[in-house]
Amino acid sequence: MRANRPPVWQMIREAIEFLGCGSRREIVEYIKRKYGDVNENTIQAHIALCTVNYPSRIYYPQNRRPRDCSTLAYRYDFLFKRDDGRYELYDPNKHGRWLIGEVDGKIRVIGPEGPLEPRKKRKSPKRRMDVSTIVKWEMPLTEQELGEFYLKVSNFEKELREFIKNMLGHKYIKRLKSELPGLVEEWIKRRKLDEEWGIEPEKELINYATIGEYILIIQKYSKLFVNNQQELAYVETKLRDFANFGRNPLMHCRTINRQNIIICEAAIKFLRGWMSRKTQHRNE
Repeated sequence: MRANRPPVWQMIREAIEFLGCGSRREIVEYIKRKYGDVNENTIQAHIALCTVNYPSRIYYPQNRRPRDCSTLAYRYDFLFKRDDGRYELYDPNKHGRWLIGEVDGKIRVIGPEGPLEPRKKRKSPKRRMDVSTIVKWEMPLTEQELGEFYLKVSNFEKELREFIKNMLGHKYIKRLKSELPGLVEEWIKRRKLDEEWGIEPEKELINYATIGEYILIIQKYSKLFVNNQQELAYVETKLRDFANFGRNPLMHCRTINRQNIIICEAAIKFLRGWMSRKTQHRNE
């Protein structure tokens, strides 16, 4: 029987799907009743690990990197703890967007109202957030913060363009004209529009690219840019996060909040790591 058991997180998901909602004790009892002598401490730990609004889930190795839990793409992001202490399946439309992200250089669980402070080990539980944390989170961004964020986004996009050019080779435009002609034609149209408006045109055609077009290039030449389809999916997701929470709101003068910055900076961090690895591999 033990050899045929599913992983503990699957047992928990099965239990909550059967119960609809349940307490920790009810989840444990369901699993023990069906699967026998599963270690109770292991079950309890996995409940904490899989609960998107549990502040101390960041102490588990599976939750030490930033991600958007609301995509439901990661297997450990499926539980939500209600105010009455019972658990149910996490539904982003009902429970809001929950993330694991960096705040002041530290990994934190971040909800619709801001980051949660995890409970320190061997100490009494802290309040979810003190007033100063809430005020700081909800305060409008200063002009300096917006300016610094703009520079981060702008500098990263320049790095991304150089990375793509280097991966494709110095004759990248000729290559794209041959294999993605419609893409280059669109860039030329945008440059001509600049000229018509009396704007100094960009020397590099790739400077007219959109995030969607960067993704198209990476998909077309996936063997150059990624090792497998899973990595491709991660890269696409992070590029869209960069666009949706940083680049596009900034370029179109939309509202930027602190959650935008956390998500965008996490995307930039991931993408820089990916670009560094691929560049190093290419130069070896």
